[in-house]
Amino acid sequence: MKKLLQFALAFLIGASAVMAQRPINYTSKDGGPAYAAITVTSMTGLYMKDQPITITYDANKGFTPDGKKNLASEQYIYMHSGAGTTASSFWEVFPKGQEWGQDHGIGKMEMVSPGVFSVTIKPSAFYTDKGGAEYTGDLASIGCVFRNAAGDGEGKNDGGTDFFIVFPSSTPKPIPYTSKDGGAQYPAITVLGADGMYDQNMPIGIVYNANLGFTPDGKKNLAGEEYIYMHSGAGSEAAKFWEIFPTGQEWGKDNNVGKLEKVQPGVFSAIVTPSMFWNQKDNMAYTGPIASFGCVFRNAAGDGEGKADGGSDFFIVFPTGTTSVKDGEGVTHNTGVIAPNPVSAITTINYTVLDKPQMMSVAIYDLQGNLVRTLVNEFQQPGNQIVLWNCDNNSGEIVANGMYMYRISSNGFVTSRPIVVQR
Repeated sequence: MKKLLQFALAFLIGASAVMAQRPINYTSKDGGPAYAAITVTSMTGLYMKDQPITITYDANKGFTPDGKKNLASEQYIYMHSGAGTTASSFWEVFPKGQEWGQDHGIGKMEMVSPGVFSVTIKPSAFYTDKGGAEYTGDLASIGCVFRNAAGDGEGKNDGGTDFFIVFPSSTPKPIPYTSKDGGAQYPAITVLGADGMYDQNMPIGIVYNANLGFTPDGKKNLAGEEYIYMHSGAGSEAAKFWEIFPTGQEWGKDNNVGKLEKVQPGVFSAIVTPSMFWNQKDNMAYTGPIASFGCVFRNAAGDGEGKADGGSDFFIVFPTGTTSVKDGEGVTHNTGVIAPNPVSAITTINYTVLDKPQMMSVAIYDLQGNLVRTLVNEFQQPGNQIVLWNCDNNSGEIVANGMYMYRISSNGFVTSRPIVVQR
């Protein structure tokens, strides 16, 4: 299990190369709100130490200490920083060669608009020096200030304190999928989710072990490859496969669509948000349910292949909690509508509790699976229910613009839908 969770940290969807950067919902020190002056983004909106993140600093919103030059007029600046091995430690692991007042390129941020600067780093490659020794462990946080090349200009947090960025964390857990017709899981394929549950609008990890896969006659074994591809098609129902496809997928093309990176010899992984990855049906945009997918694995050239035993395709069927579900003891709940969506100030979530009194939970999550706001956590009687959300988190602060998920759960069943905050 430990190795399995390590694989999950290496996910990166090939299709992300053509997607816009998404904000990482970090917190400041001790769980405080994100800084108005700092935005952190990645291709997936997830933080992974082994994948690139972009840090953007708006000097127009930063604090200039007494006696220091304001950075807003600079052509480029530097991020002077240290990472922490835990969420409560900072300035512990450093970029090699970092030195105040030197124009050496380490942590250099280019101007993207007047007073706004950004730098893209891969944390595990950027922060490598801990007390003069090489460091390759966990990186959970960053402490930083910003400076000009000479070091006589500076940008800090309000009051002159350092910035402290704490990245969201979650433990990927296996999703209990089945193979075709309710069969057993494949030894070669593991599917993970942040909470061990499948949600087509949330990232999942797909791990393929080529050492346990089947190589058809005349095809190269994939175990020795540096990276491979998942060639796949999703289904709108549990019994359907190869129905909905990723945009741009083509056999034998090294085009990053469905690319899996090597995490150890013969083992490859990627992250994919099903509703975004499988998005084409009959050459038309598709936005409906994703209940399953069929796949094979290949090398870049297409002359190497990995399949299920006997040479058949892999067929993955996700566990589903539909909008009206039974658990053997009665019906649970029925998801209604949310309006308005997008929301600018306040919205209503409508749902129905069916059959009998039961424990209900309604909550808002960000796209990384972090809890944003608990709206309902109580026993409710059968009947129609209406819940209001005014775009705040559990601390009463208004959340940033972007996509979130609302989840309704009862008796172990979960349904979820996207909700967009747009003010």
